[in-house]
Amino acid sequence: MIDTGTKPNGEEYMAYNRRRWGGDGWTYSMRDMGRADGANFSNWTWWPNTFHAHRLSLYAADNGKEDEVMNILFRYLYEEGKNISDINVLAEAGTECGLPDTLTVLKSTKYKAEVTALDQKAKVDGVDGVPFFSIYTPGNKARARLSSGAQPSSYFLQQFKQLLM
Repeated sequence: MIDTGTKPNGEEYMAYNRRRWGGDGWTYSMRDMGRADGANFSNWTWWPNTFHAHRLSLYAADNGKEDEVMNILFRYLYEEGKNISDINVLAEAGTECGLPDTLTVLKSTKYKAEVTALDQKAKVDGVDGVPFFSIYTPGNKARARLSSGAQPSSYFLQQFKQLLM
């Protein structure tokens, strides 16, 4: 999850950034890189608590729709200003991609234990931000290159080249 300390219903974007980092200056380079790829972050108004969004992601994966639902959630959060902490908004995303009974699933305990376990494992593995990348060659995780946060494509090319040397 992005930040387990985020309020259960999410937080207003600038209020969260002021509380956590003193402002949102850390997002400027990410926004610039995103614009180059068509991710404009034009209406990012919420900092979500992503617990239920992760549950929706697992439900979508079980139904072969994980990529579709993730694209919808990114659009909702960054372009449409929707609060993806809200299970009703998440149910709307599920309906949009054809997932049956999304609200019923999110009102239940389904996937709660799995999300909690995945979050704990990620912390043990050193994941401390999103996105997080572990780049390694098959059979050689000891030389893994770990990276947190948005990176330009040139960064990945450099990492691949170093791993293949």
